[in-house]
Amino acid sequence: MKLLDDLFALQEIDKEIAQLRSSQQRLPQKLQRKKKEVQDSKKKLNDIEEEIKKKKVLIKEQESLLLTCESNISKKQSQLNSIKSNREYSSLLEEIKTFKQEKANLEDNALGSMEDLEKLKAKYEEEKISVQKVESEYQEFQKEVEQDLAQVDAEMAEVQKKRKEQRSIVEQQDRQTLLTYERVLSVNGKDGMSAVDEGSCGYCRSQLIPNEIVGLKSGNIIFCKECGRLMYFIDMISNISY
Repeated sequence: MKLLDDLFALQEIDKEIAQLRSSQQRLPQKLQRKKKEVQDSKKKLNDIEEEIKKKKVLIKEQESLLLTCESNISKKQSQLNSIKSNREYSSLLEEIKTFKQEKANLEDNALGSMEDLEKLKAKYEEEKISVQKVESEYQEFQKEVEQDLAQVDAEMAEVQKKRKEQRSIVEQQDRQTLLTYERVLSVNGKDGMSAVDEGSCGYCRSQLIPNEIVGLKSGNIIFCKECGRLMYFIDMISNISY
């Protein structure tokens, strides 16, 4: 039946269009995921940079506290020569001892902070290389995606042209059936037709009644009462690929 043959040919074109549209959506999504990798890597680098800044501020604070402590020790030691009583002398020595212990603790903390700073700087350089690598990969990937999209767009233009021609062929035979097919297609996606399989719709498995089967074999146009797809027997389509 020529109408079914032409409708089937139209559906094959519509399937191709659906695949191309999927590519038009998928490729930018893949590019966006790659861009997100760059953004995440840069954020990680910025976070390390912030840690370095905070660590430098901490080191300056520790150095300031250390200078204050050393100044206090120096002052207390200079006071020793002017002390007259043993009691005051012992008390001052105890204060000096406390300041020296504080100084030792501050020196340990400052040394630990400087070691942490060196580790952060090394980590920063490693992450900087990683960012450069990810950015380079993104730029290359972006070029590939742009090329692929250009190719898909060109293919889409050609297929849309084919569809317009095929649609005109079907419309000249049965405009109402074409409009019903397109309505079903807009709802169901790429499939507006379904082959009969063991007396049922091959898509939704809805059982056909005997009159529908007879009508189909007689060349009538019948749509599935459940999913709305245009029904056909495979052996009725002359241009189908097995």
